[in-house]
Amino acid sequence: MHAIWKNRLMRISESFVVPSSPDRIIAALLSQELAAERAHRLGIQDFTHTVSGTTAQTSLTVPPSALPAQAQRFIRSSVSVRIDAAAQANQVSYTTRITGAPVALSSTVHLSSAGANAVPSIPAPTGAAGATVYDVVADLTVSVPFVGKKIEAAAASHARQALVEDCALVAKVAAR
Repeated sequence: MHAIWKNRLMRISESFVVPSSPDRIIAALLSQELAAERAHRLGIQDFTHTVSGTTAQTSLTVPPSALPAQAQRFIRSSVSVRIDAAAQANQVSYTTRITGAPVALSSTVHLSSAGANAVPSIPAPTGAAGATVYDVVADLTVSVPFVGKKIEAAAASHARQALVEDCALVAKVAAR
């Protein structure tokens, strides 16, 4: 994982080899099923998700208890989150709007063929076929005076595991 700070923006990038085709991964990234899996991981049952062609939108309310401990010190009530996803060619871009928290987040997933001899870095679920390089780049900004960088650093330390877990969810949904 790479984390770079530039002008109060932390950029996190990671690359995986996922046991699925780019088309199946894009379908999974936009799907209701993946939105439900992600919400469930946060302990959230009530959310909305709509798909229209190559775009999707997820809206949910995140209670403070589902936030990282560092964030709970500054965020005492639930935050509203709206995630807009748009697929174009072999990439999916996410814009995340968070109301009630001093955080901005956007990310892009770039997909390319991994080749015939590629070894997946994510365990292959039953039914998986093919291999795709899954490059994710996320930009995170925390606007809390004096301690924003500390919160970003704490987020960076957990980012790799969160990305691995999310990529495994994507592979699981793509294999269905």
